[in-house]
Amino acid sequence: MAIVKALFGEYFDCTLNMDIAQAEIVGFSVSQEKMSAKLTIKPYRKIEEDRIKALETKISGAVGVNIAIICDES
Repeated sequence: MAIVKALFGEYFDCTLNMDIAQAEIVGFSVSQEKMSAKLTIKPYRKIEEDRIKALETKISGAVGVNIAIICDES
């Protein structure tokens, strides 16, 4: 799959969030009924929960869909 920057890079500062920007997207599902999406990423290092929540808010506001980001750290 792609990396986060390729799909959502225009909505956040990739330079300040390189670890998120370079995370691999391993899953993406959309619920048209609920106007929501779930993005599963596999980062190369642990990303703090508050940074993930901030990104969810920023991207959700930009695209008009409630986006939940799940980090697969396996």
